[in-house]
Order: sequence, then C-alpha cells, then structure tokens
Amino acid sequence: MNLKNNWAILLFFWINTALFAGENPFDISYINPLLLIKAHSVVRYDNTVIKIQNIDKVVENCQKEMTILNKKGDNFAQIYIHTNKMKFVSSFKAVIYNEKGKIVKTFHKSDLIDMAMSTSSLTLIDEDRVKILSYESSTYPYTIEYEYVNQFIFNIPETYAIEALPKNQTETHDFADFSITYTQKGQQIIVNSILKLKRGAFPAKSYQDLIHISKLVQSSESQKAVLIVK
Repeated sequence: MNLKNNWAILLFFWINTALFAGENPFDISYINPLLLIKAHSVVRYDNTVIKIQNIDKVVENCQKEMTILNKKGDNFAQIYIHTNKMKFVSSFKAVIYNEKGKIVKTFHKSDLIDMAMSTSSLTLIDEDRVKILSYESSTYPYTIEYEYVNQFIFNIPETYAIEALPKNQTETHDFADFSITYTQKGQQIIVNSILKLKRGAFPAKSYQDLIHISKLVQSSESQKAVLIVK
C-alpha cells in the first residue's frame, strides 16, 4: 500500500472534520445556495477507500452524505450494495437527519434486504446478490448519511495461471482523484482502488469531467484478468 496515499487520505478527513468543528454539518443551511437551484438532491460528501489488509483480503470503506430536497429526489436515497461469493458486507450504518441536522432514524446491517441479482430467480443461493435499504420521508428536505464496509477475497485455483492483468489507471481532477492498480502475488490478484471526491462547488463546465470520471470508475469494476489452464 502506498503510504503517501494513506497520509493524503488522513489529511483529507482531518480537513473536512476541522471545517465543521462546533457546527452541525447536516443542517441544510450549510449547503451552497447555488447547488439548490432546480435540484432534487445534493451530494454533500462521497468517499471510497480500499485497503489491502493482507495478501488475500481487501477492505472497501464507502461513506456518503446525500440531502434529498423533494419527493423527486427520493430515489437517490435508495442504497444498493452488490455482493457475491468473493465480496460481502461486513458492516453497515445509515442515519437520517431532518433539515436542522437532528437525527430522525438509524439503520443497521440487519435492516438491509438481501435479494438475488437475477431477474429469473430470487433464491438465497445465487452468487450475485444485492443488499438494499429503501427509505422515503413524508417531510423534506432530509439528509441520509451512510457508511458500509465490503470485504473482497481473490483466490485463483492452482490449475490456472494468470496470463494478463487489467491496466492500471489514474485520473486527477479539481473535484476528484481516482486510481486503480492490479498486482499479482502467487495465486492472488490484489486490486488497490481509491476514489476521493472533494467537497466544494464547481463550475458547470466541470460537468463533463464528472461524467468522464464516473464512467471510468464504473468501467474499472468490469475489467477482466486473463487466465489460462496450466
């Protein structure tokens, strides 16, 4: 793991914490008024950090804060976490706040609904599954803050050899930094991915950059390694 990246992440969290010392960051009054124009929801914080704990264990920590301004924004408060036999949710917590930043409701891992990804079956034995939390409020605006931790395990059967790995990628923008690397150690593939979205208000001309990095993150999740039979 790159120690420089670790220190950058720690500094990033420290700065954002210091900004709100003695204040309630979930109060809607702290949202830049420009972001509220014709908006249904506002992303106030979004950060994902993936750490390599050992050679065959990867931990993904995701944190997000979203303020829902009206009923048309309710779908943005729905949480979907994809899982399979190599990726599972180890912890989850979500908190709902009213417009003044007061806690309304708290959810935990046991509140997640488990469903199969396949549309042809909803059995409990499918490998590709999704954990869902659905919430709708009768009053607006409200803010949902949630954090979950995923764990990954990548083990290649001894009968296969790794012939090729996906390409490493790095992107840096005013509002976000993204990097993903792939390395091989024995029969394990280690994926190190970091997405840092920065707080702030950005000009409309940055929208295309946002779309670009969003597509990059999505495409990185579908990269494939090439395996051959020994």
